[in-house]
Amino acid sequence: MEEPKDYPPLPTEILELVFHHLSAHQLKRARLVCRAWNETICGSNSLLDKFVFMVNHAGTCRKTCSDCAALANARGRFLNVKLSYILLENWSLVSEHLQRVTLNCGYGFKVESLLNMLRNVSKLQSLTLSHVSIDDFKLQNVKLDFKMKHLTELSILNGRIPVKCLYVFKKVCVRLVVLNFVDCFDWKCFSDHSDEQLFNLIFAVRDTLEHLGLTYRNIQGDLLENIASIDRLELKRLSLDKCDKLKEQHLISLSRLQPGLEHLEVRSLHFRDENILTEVCQNLANVTCFTLQTIQLNNTSWLGYSPRLTHLELNSNCTELEFDEVALPNLKTLRLKWLRNLQHMKLDQIHSFAVRYPNLLPHKTTNLRRLELIEVRPSFPLHLLCQRSPKLESLHLERINIVDRQLQLSCRALKHLRELSLQELTSVTGRFVEYICTYRRNLEVIKVVWCRKIGVSERNRLNALRERMHLTC
Repeated sequence: MEEPKDYPPLPTEILELVFHHLSAHQLKRARLVCRAWNETICGSNSLLDKFVFMVNHAGTCRKTCSDCAALANARGRFLNVKLSYILLENWSLVSEHLQRVTLNCGYGFKVESLLNMLRNVSKLQSLTLSHVSIDDFKLQNVKLDFKMKHLTELSILNGRIPVKCLYVFKKVCVRLVVLNFVDCFDWKCFSDHSDEQLFNLIFAVRDTLEHLGLTYRNIQGDLLENIASIDRLELKRLSLDKCDKLKEQHLISLSRLQPGLEHLEVRSLHFRDENILTEVCQNLANVTCFTLQTIQLNNTSWLGYSPRLTHLELNSNCTELEFDEVALPNLKTLRLKWLRNLQHMKLDQIHSFAVRYPNLLPHKTTNLRRLELIEVRPSFPLHLLCQRSPKLESLHLERINIVDRQLQLSCRALKHLRELSLQELTSVTGRFVEYICTYRRNLEVIKVVWCRKIGVSERNRLNALRERMHLTC
């Protein structure tokens, strides 16, 4: 037996090229392999950019505390910083070259601290305020004598932000591309001018804004129409959630006014007429990603007007779904959630199809009764789907890549299966026929057509069951 050879270590440049393909979590584990790997990762600014420097500190962070010392040591090395429950008195401790900052400060945050931070990080590209609460009375006499020319993404999530803060962001943000609001406004401070402040902020960045996300209940449908009608505003992505006051005609107006939308996400919207979706898809010819959550959905014929669709997510209590390559030739990702009442699903001739299971169906059992898979590629996780659908009664498989073992596992999980149809399954052999004749003699209908690996003897065994089963071979 030959002894293992000692190969020379890879050059640092080669290691960096390899490490660039790893995520931040994978890089964290790679640092623990050896000292050389750790030094390579920590010595590369481009690799350190993938990490987020996090500081958790309850209360005000002063110059003498350890967290301030950690921030000072990290100055100039990290471009991504997340500060949780920390109130900095001296924002000069952070690097002016920071690109992404996330603040999770809770109550007691002052608008002066926010403005001091923005002044010190003039090259900031992304700012996220999560669970930040700002007092309304602190907004008076604030000097807005600077501009955030590099800030392209602003997200305010689950905080208590006075609507007057929108005026501050309107003055300092000049080229926002992404703008997200998630349950962030203080409704005690909400006034009749709130819609106007939000409109003015979007109007100020209309030339660069491409992604708009709104998640809060008090938004008015008329406001959305006014936003969509802003001159020179060309949205690429729109996300609407918890907008209970949004009505069907508002969604139609949005699709007419913003025909260039490529990603549309609509949740908590109740449709009384599915023709609304047909008109929306006709107006949005360029949409590639569509997420829809509604109470009831009876058919998917409206998807035929979105031939460029590559990502589809449906959250509905629909009873029947049918997809085919003619309607969705470019579909690559399908996510079906909240489909407890789904009884019939058909996937027909969908190539280059990547179903992301387990997001295909809910984790709980479903009421699916009939399943048809016709030329779905690559291989479909049929046995996993059958385990989640114990009430399945009819199964039709045609021109899909499946072997005997997978088919047996699928049928074993279906105690109520009555009809089984197999057509042009090139990998199914006589072993599965033996399983059917031995263990599934309760089937009422079985069709086996053009399964060439099933021999004559197995076909004869199937013919012997004609008296109990309607058989086609």
